[in-house]
Amino acid sequence: MDHIKQFPHCDARVLHAPGECQFCDMHPDWQELRVTWNINFTGKNERGKTQCPAEQVRKLRDIENWGGNRAYKDAK
Repeated sequence: MDHIKQFPHCDARVLHAPGECQFCDMHPDWQELRVTWNINFTGKNERGKTQCPAEQVRKLRDIENWGGNRAYKDAK
């Protein structure tokens, strides 16, 4: 991992939509790729888009059972 020092969540496949999570918002290029590649963000299920990679292998409630995978808003 020479280039990616830290993923926003414990499960590297979890990525929340812009404005939903302060940690995911630190990776706007990754968020832009999800939009460009027509892939749903974690917790979203927009028709016509590919399912979130994390949700392809586990249900959202199971993903969010681990606090490190939940969306966190900036507490300003």
